[in-house]
Amino acid sequence: MLIIEAFEEHKLGDKIKDAHGNYVHLDDLINATLSELLWTLGRNTKTGLPKLKTMGDQSAHGRRYNARRQYVDEVIVVLRTDSEELLYLADLR
Repeated sequence: MLIIEAFEEHKLGDKIKDAHGNYVHLDDLINATLSELLWTLGRNTKTGLPKLKTMGDQSAHGRRYNARRQYVDEVIVVLRTDSEELLYLADLR
């Protein structure tokens, strides 16, 4: 949602919608965020967003994967950094 909010705040929502006006999937949202020239993302966010997606995909789609507290703790700084940066880009912070 923060990615969508950032694009909408900067009047770039059409860049992340498909031909039917629906927002694209998370992978495409992340790619669009990383390649957007209007803003400069920090190095940690550039490497962090794909890591968070991988963990989210495993949690949502991995039939035998359980995201344990230890796994979340390993990416908590990444989550915080990426969230903060996107909150600022979306003008929600």
